[in-house]
Amino acid sequence: MSDEPAPPEATVAPAEATLDSLAPLDAAWQNVVSKWDDPAAHRAFVVLAAQLDQLQEAARRYREAKSDSENVTVDGYRVPGDRASRTEVAERGLQLVLAQALARFEAMPREDRPKRGGLALPLAAMMMLFGLSFAFANFTGKREFVSLPSLAAQVLLVAVVPWRRVRRS
Repeated sequence: MSDEPAPPEATVAPAEATLDSLAPLDAAWQNVVSKWDDPAAHRAFVVLAAQLDQLQEAARRYREAKSDSENVTVDGYRVPGDRASRTEVAERGLQLVLAQALARFEAMPREDRPKRGGLALPLAAMMMLFGLSFAFANFTGKREFVSLPSLAAQVLLVAVVPWRRVRRS
């Protein structure tokens, strides 16, 4: 091991990087607090939080703004209004955050997978053919209807039927 200092990029603390990335969000939050009743300011703040991947931080600030105390300060900024109106506006802000978070999800393609019980109908048809063959063989006394080639032909007959089309109709 050597006593050389670590490279500069290794000495940067993660907290400092986070504080730097929150500076634009802080400025937008200050704008929201100064224009608390302006829906456009709230929308701009939430859109910026989404762009910075900081929706959880935006939600935290709105949750703190819903506080029950009379004077609410969130990250050094006093949130204006009485408790009822402040809670209502903060709730709308949380709904904006939720809508923005849901909008970020991409629809996942649905996988085509075979339906359960896909073999039930062909197996039932095969059992019915076998049963008819055995009944006909016993009725007529001809054992060739239950011979191995006859049963193999019945299996092939069931295998070539397009069962997916049969199920759809």
